[in-house]
Amino acid sequence: MRAEYRLRVSRALGHNVRCGATPMFYGAPSPIFVAREGGEIAIGDDCRIRGGPVRSRFSAGPGGRIVLGNRVGINYGAEFYADTSIVVGDNTIMGGLVTVYDTSFHSVEEGEEVKSAPVTLGENVWIGRGVTIFAGVTIDDHAVVATGSIVTSDIPARVLAAGAPARPIRELRASDGWSRV
Repeated sequence: MRAEYRLRVSRALGHNVRCGATPMFYGAPSPIFVAREGGEIAIGDDCRIRGGPVRSRFSAGPGGRIVLGNRVGINYGAEFYADTSIVVGDNTIMGGLVTVYDTSFHSVEEGEEVKSAPVTLGENVWIGRGVTIFAGVTIDDHAVVATGSIVTSDIPARVLAAGAPARPIRELRASDGWSRV
């Protein structure tokens, strides 16, 4: 089923999913968009979400919000779940099988509260294949997160971060192209 059709079906079911100008959904299977019980999903102008061997899934729970900025590129198999908010800045790109959760879904120990905290990815961020990003994380502008990393704490601007948990490895040079973004 094509992504454009899925968006129409989502809206018809009363889900709050909206797109900017000229989004591109290509490849099969197409992504699934689910905004449940008051959740919202907003897709900016000229976003590209690619299908592939694994379908991408975007879910916003009650009061949750997913916002993809303009010209965001997401490869196949991405999974987003927003209990509070996930915001992805303009010109950010993500490899396949990236996971972004703003909640832990359940407590680790009895009596402990479930952690839910907004996730923010800045502008022109590059997230490698298979990266997992957890609740409360901010990845600042122009940062790169290496393939397979697990991001549990903030990543500063203009660094290459890698590992489990992800840590800055080195600073990145500013180029003419980056300084104008």
